[in-house]
Amino acid sequence: MRTLFLDLASHDGCIACTVDDAVVSSREIHPKTSDRELIEFYESILKEAEWKPANIDRIACVVGPGGFTSLRVAAAFANALSYALDVPSAGIHTSDLKHAQSADDDVLWFHSTKKNELFIRGFGRHAQPLPEPQCISLDTIGQYATAKDRWIGELIPEHRAAVDQLGLIEAASQSLSDVLPSFVAAQTYERTRIDPWYGRGW
Repeated sequence: MRTLFLDLASHDGCIACTVDDAVVSSREIHPKTSDRELIEFYESILKEAEWKPANIDRIACVVGPGGFTSLRVAAAFANALSYALDVPSAGIHTSDLKHAQSADDDVLWFHSTKKNELFIRGFGRHAQPLPEPQCISLDTIGQYATAKDRWIGELIPEHRAAVDQLGLIEAASQSLSDVLPSFVAAQTYERTRIDPWYGRGW
């Protein structure tokens, strides 16, 4: 199956073409990439993969959390392309992508959202109390984590300092190209619109 993957949510954004167990072309893209620039990146990676639009079997798009405009641009592009090509799509939460890249299964995922707030989710042994992403205040991290716990995600310097002070350890991360083919293959694709995930009811 040929999959077009799009991530404008992460700091290290990416657009890629994958086939079965391989990434055949990819480009790093900045989260603030405009819709016009995104089209140019799309055309570029298709050319590199020697694909035509009709070769795309499905679309996988990271839906958030992330920048408000970035998520809207990515979701709108994925939805328009899915409709035009009549192919299914999958909306992917950033925490699932980061967990796929993590070298540890038992991790806490963090994502900074405001100066004193962040999103949190648990995987592995942390999953039961935190099965879904939720927003917490910075001063309550200690209620969910203890020293030596591993974490993944994206934190602003102030939040990273707070996590370091608690003795948490950032988990080693595998390269996206190593995990992407199997990750996108495991997603559920449907012919429905995907929506950005802001986690705040916006």
